[in-house]
Amino acid sequence: MQYAELLSSLQNLGKDPSRLIFEDELTGLPNRRFLLNYMEQKVEWDALEERPLSLLMMDLDHFKQINDTHGHLCGDQALAHVARLLKEVAGGEGVPIRYGGDEFMVLMPGWQKQSALKVGEDLLQRARAEPLHLEEGAQDLPYTFSIGVASAPEDAKDGRGLIQKADAALYLAKQSGRDRLANAADLAFQDVFGRAALHYLDNANIVGRRGQLTQVADSFEKFRQGQSQVLIVEGAAGIGKTTFLDSIRRTLAKNEVPLAKLNGIHKERFRPYYLATNLVVALLNQQPDKGAGVFDSLSSKEIAYLAHILPQLDGSEGRQLEEDEATQREGIFSTLIHFIPKLLDFRPVIVLIDDLQFADEATLLLLRRMMLGGKTTLFFCGTTTEPLPLSVDAQAVPIQRFYSAYHQELGIGKIMLQPLTGPDIGSHLRGLFPQVSVPEGFEENLAEISQGDPLFLGEILRKLVMDQKIVLTGQRWIVRPLEEGYLPKSLEEIISQRISALDEESRQLLAQASTFGEDVSLSFLTGSSEEKETKVEEFVDKAVELGLISSDFQHNDETIRFLGKRVLEITYGGIQEGQKQALHERIGNYQETLYKQHLLPSASHLAYHFKRSANQEKASTYEKLEAASNAKVFNDQEAVSYSGDLPDEIEPDIPLDPISVPHIPVVIRGLVTAVRNIQLYPPGSKSIADANLKLMEAIRLILTKNERLNLVQEEDVLLVNGERAVVGVYKSVAEVFVGFLNSLELMGIVFRRGITEQELEAVLGGLVRFNPSGTIDQRFWEHFCSQQNLVNIRLKQVRYTQRGARGGVPAQALPRKQMEPPSVDSVKESMEAEQPEQDTEEPFETFLEAMPGRVDDLLLRGDTGVVQQMVTRTFHDLQKRDPMVREQVVNVSRTALEQLPLGFKQDFTKLITDPLLLELEQETDSKIFGVIAVNLRTMAESLIRFSEYLPASRIFFQLSRRHENLEETKDARAQKLAKILDGKLDPQIQKLVMDDLRSGDPTRQQNAAKLLGSIGRSAIPLLVDTVKQEKQLRVRQIAAGLLAELGAKAVRALKSALVLEISPEERFRILEVIDTVSQALETELAFAISDKNAVIRQAAFRLAERLDDKAVAPLLMEFAASFDSAVAIGAIKCLGKLKPEGATELLVSVLTSTKETEKAVACCQALGQIADPNSIESLAKILVQKGWFLVTKRWNGEVRGTAAYALRQISDPRVAKVLKPLANDRDPRVKQIARTFVKR
Repeated sequence: MQYAELLSSLQNLGKDPSRLIFEDELTGLPNRRFLLNYMEQKVEWDALEERPLSLLMMDLDHFKQINDTHGHLCGDQALAHVARLLKEVAGGEGVPIRYGGDEFMVLMPGWQKQSALKVGEDLLQRARAEPLHLEEGAQDLPYTFSIGVASAPEDAKDGRGLIQKADAALYLAKQSGRDRLANAADLAFQDVFGRAALHYLDNANIVGRRGQLTQVADSFEKFRQGQSQVLIVEGAAGIGKTTFLDSIRRTLAKNEVPLAKLNGIHKERFRPYYLATNLVVALLNQQPDKGAGVFDSLSSKEIAYLAHILPQLDGSEGRQLEEDEATQREGIFSTLIHFIPKLLDFRPVIVLIDDLQFADEATLLLLRRMMLGGKTTLFFCGTTTEPLPLSVDAQAVPIQRFYSAYHQELGIGKIMLQPLTGPDIGSHLRGLFPQVSVPEGFEENLAEISQGDPLFLGEILRKLVMDQKIVLTGQRWIVRPLEEGYLPKSLEEIISQRISALDEESRQLLAQASTFGEDVSLSFLTGSSEEKETKVEEFVDKAVELGLISSDFQHNDETIRFLGKRVLEITYGGIQEGQKQALHERIGNYQETLYKQHLLPSASHLAYHFKRSANQEKASTYEKLEAASNAKVFNDQEAVSYSGDLPDEIEPDIPLDPISVPHIPVVIRGLVTAVRNIQLYPPGSKSIADANLKLMEAIRLILTKNERLNLVQEEDVLLVNGERAVVGVYKSVAEVFVGFLNSLELMGIVFRRGITEQELEAVLGGLVRFNPSGTIDQRFWEHFCSQQNLVNIRLKQVRYTQRGARGGVPAQALPRKQMEPPSVDSVKESMEAEQPEQDTEEPFETFLEAMPGRVDDLLLRGDTGVVQQMVTRTFHDLQKRDPMVREQVVNVSRTALEQLPLGFKQDFTKLITDPLLLELEQETDSKIFGVIAVNLRTMAESLIRFSEYLPASRIFFQLSRRHENLEETKDARAQKLAKILDGKLDPQIQKLVMDDLRSGDPTRQQNAAKLLGSIGRSAIPLLVDTVKQEKQLRVRQIAAGLLAELGAKAVRALKSALVLEISPEERFRILEVIDTVSQALETELAFAISDKNAVIRQAAFRLAERLDDKAVAPLLMEFAASFDSAVAIGAIKCLGKLKPEGATELLVSVLTSTKETEKAVACCQALGQIADPNSIESLAKILVQKGWFLVTKRWNGEVRGTAAYALRQISDPRVAKVLKPLANDRDPRVKQIARTFVKR
């Protein structure tokens, strides 16, 4: 394997290569993965001034209607048509992309903003001029685009920011009426403040951690001075450890020091060297040549050692190691010790590890030896959760043992993250929303509820933004007063609400993601779910928006990560046990195929999933395989004494520089003399010091020209760096030195560049103290070097016998047959049936087995009474029976119903409804409970088909009431029932219900309304569509009233529809009835009043009049002062009707400053409606040409007449004084009004 291929193979571990495609299957365009990979790999973000990058992001307007009206086949035709159009418009330089669903992009490298805007306008024109020709029906279908345009560096400095800006511009284009283009540079913050606020939350800096960050900064300063540092950040789950580590990463990334960010992985089950492998991959990816040069410098034996932890290297050299496993284990460790610094070119490195509680012991010891070895300086910082978990064998986890053993030796520092205080939370709020106005006691309430938990606090703030409780009014952030009980009492509550906001498919994908663990690649999630990637991407985008997960793109795939460990725990904990087992087995089977293709890092992932599934046979197989593999590469008892030195065969000798050769005798004499002086003279004497100094100078003189000096005896012959020492003057010295080595049972001594006085003194002292009497340990000198922390001196011991295995019997490899996972088709369950009671009736089991066929026959013959008796026997004292029998009864009931002809289903449904509803109240078994609920919902839908609305409504109502009761008691079954209730109605049933609602027949309308009201949250989309599309006001009012009864989720859905996804006609229809659903509509009203469509604005102002709310008045006053005359006039008229406090002063100000006739007329009319005496002076100035009022400008007759009429509405004596002198005014309107005052 070529080394470039090796890196690619390593990077693809944990991914499904079959899913790593860069082309959309339907359109043939580059896909989302291509875009993100291009931005990561191809764009020079530091050179944007020379080569800018523009991005067009567009939606096909009303694509859902195309699908719903003409079918998905026509929808696919429309997408393919758009793809062809984009290819033509993009030309040879632009890159058209299908980002997902009906969302497309055009990536334009090197294009300025103006050129991109022109392309966008061309697209709009082409779409208007070239309707889609449908193959079926031979008709042309008009369509339009909404387009957002953003450019870097003008709008953003990185890929994520560029996409966000283009998306915000697209959002503005859609909410402004569609079929248009929006420029990111023209975005007003108010236009997109909801999304912007969410971005603020996603990118928020940490607060309340100044002391801890100072501790990190102090430690990093020592690192910059050449001292390796170790920091462990501790804290409870949700306290913000990952965020804290990310903040460190962002800060340290600004330094020109290699940095690797790693994650501890639970599924790896402490597998030796898995973190070291990930570190190698991270460092390889930072090399310009992806590490090829370093690999080329390795010997075949080094490659063979590395292949134990990088199996992808097997094909590189193919060398097999003929040595015992203990030697191999040490060789692996030592090779890594030298390989990693080489990758770094011996530069310092920063290693950050999240979730150190899952770190493997081999990697921790490797990092320790790297720090002690001095070949590279290491800044090592990681996070751990308190309390620490237990390891696989229920012992303390490796990081705990590591800290206990080495915290003093390495000077390990600890940082404890504490809960946030009230002032911390206040600072955080003001940092996110400058000068925010909050209700009294709001910050203290947040601190009390969140208990200073940053994760919970962040989720509360996200909820406030999403529910529009935090809004931007004018230039000021405001937190609206919150209803009693609005704030969630726990993180579990808020996460459960978020999960319930997902559709059924998305909830299944979320459950599957949580089964994988804290993070999972998009390709894995897609491959294991068998969903189209576009569907999975839509789920990811929605879950990110809801604050459940985050998504990060690296090396051709997205990594999905839960927003916090507690979010993962809550999600996973909400899955029923049976579903968990099924998901783990499904994932295990899927990953098993990848494992056989060497696409999984190890068998530990399979052991993890099968251990949690029903397939314990496979779990046992892979656990054994994992244990054997682990024992082959690492033994913790051996590793503590590893020196990190490479065997001679791995560390080949390089001949000495010729200039250095004459100095060899000086070194040998100096070494022998130094040892002799230590033996002869007292410690600290000048003779010892002088001898040591001369020896050090001689050694360093040679090492200035050479990396190392290797003095070895072989068969009583001295070798210097692998070459035989020359004879002559050398001979006598060589013979003395060989004898010296033999006396110490040494084969040789190695000096490396970087040797210190302390190391030399330690070696000389050890040589003097050596006692050769008796048999010494074969690793005596190796242990000595390790104990003395010698890095640059190595003592090679003579080996008289072959070294055997250490640390116990080597692990036995499993037979090949055992290594291959068995194929398990099914798990057989055996159980003994209960003996039936002796009775004159047939046995109950026999009765149940025959029931479906008998029901069918009896109902066809009209014997409903007999069927009723059978139902009575079936459900009599059912709760006293065994759970298996209860489950059988429920399943038999469903089978009997399914087998009946359509016309007889409702008859049987009516008979079993009451018994099943009773069982729903009494059943405690979660699985049986779920089956009962599904059966009842199916029965209700069957009843609807025959217009049996009342019994169907009763079923839905009972299901909803049961769900409420379970939620109140925090029963886990509530989530299962919620999923069943939230399922969408069959489209045919929806049509039947809507036909009745539109019928005009009061009885049919009433029954349909009762049904929709009882269905619950699953009716929300249908009711929202009704409000949007129904022409009859009465029907829309009914739908709005039902939405109002369905709670906050329904309110949000209709509000969102008003702002985002609809045509002007649909927005108009919503505006007519939305105040039936909610009165808190300031934000939606602001969008509607700002709309360019006059009909929408008029409907918005009528809505404002109906609301007549104090919160509406400030909004209207802002718009009354708008530069947009049409908007201002509408707001002024609305103020006149509502007469809010402070309106007079504003209207007088506008009247005084305006030069527009229409605006002046509107002001006069409004002032007349308000009839505030404070407006007399301003109105008089318009009328009176001379006198005690100073005239500032001349107005035409329309303005003057309106001002006169306004004055007449004010009850004040001053009005007569103004109007009487105008009894002969030139304008007949003014004159007529004035004369009415003369007659008085």
